[in-house]
Amino acid sequence: MSKIDASSVIKKLVKTRIRVSSFNGNVKSTDGQYELASNNSADADAINVGVSMFPKAVQQQIREHSIGIRKAVAKASLPFQDGGYRIMPAKDYPTLNKEVQKRVEAFRSYVYDEIFMKYDVLKEMAQRRLGDLFRYDSFPEKEDIMDRYSAVLFFEPITDMTDLRIEGLTDAELETIKTETIREYEANLRSAQSELVANLKKSVEGILKKTETEGSRYKRALQNLSELTDSVVSLNILEDKNLNDIAKKIKKEIASTDGNLIKESNNVKSKIKSKSKEILETLDEITF
Repeated sequence: MSKIDASSVIKKLVKTRIRVSSFNGNVKSTDGQYELASNNSADADAINVGVSMFPKAVQQQIREHSIGIRKAVAKASLPFQDGGYRIMPAKDYPTLNKEVQKRVEAFRSYVYDEIFMKYDVLKEMAQRRLGDLFRYDSFPEKEDIMDRYSAVLFFEPITDMTDLRIEGLTDAELETIKTETIREYEANLRSAQSELVANLKKSVEGILKKTETEGSRYKRALQNLSELTDSVVSLNILEDKNLNDIAKKIKKEIASTDGNLIKESNNVKSKIKSKSKEILETLDEITF
């Protein structure tokens, strides 16, 4: 395990965190809860009944937009600290911010067109679908709809320990804080870097499993693997040569292969299986 110069590494990084707010239409039904309990001789406190104010198609779109925003951040960053904070190269933050804002705009545009503008229709549908379980006070007010859907990408520099100054603490106390913080940074950087290796292993193992399963399809898995290798290179925060080399090798020798060839040719499938096993052995040797 090599020594990490945490102070030098973090100067090139920033912390980021995404907060997505949305309402998918699901609310608790007290009436349904007590009715179900009564019909089954059960304790109402042990039952939780939910009803959906929105149809499934709308719920699905809300979920896909929310997940898409979170995935964009996860793809461009690595876990770093509790509280949802992640790290990424500072130079890539403007690009991520633009991507998130584009997705948020698309999300709110959908909400405006399909929920706000169709508010009365959705409310009538909910009344019809839920019958006696519908409650007017559970359906959001029209003027509150747009405020229910938002996303904020937080940005924060990582505290530089080389010139730490806190009024009221002695030099010895500051040195202790500095040492402990750098130690924490090192552990978090190792953990973040190790996740890149774990993600590569999981994806390559997925390809290997497909080669051992008759009739498997490869196109989507190979595309995802190709994108992952690019992400690994850009997120290689410790600039580890072995990790970059193996990511490039995976893209060249596995991810760039035509999925139809793997499916149709036993020879190509055999080569992919062999290369996958070889690469997995190499990945096992990469530690931080």
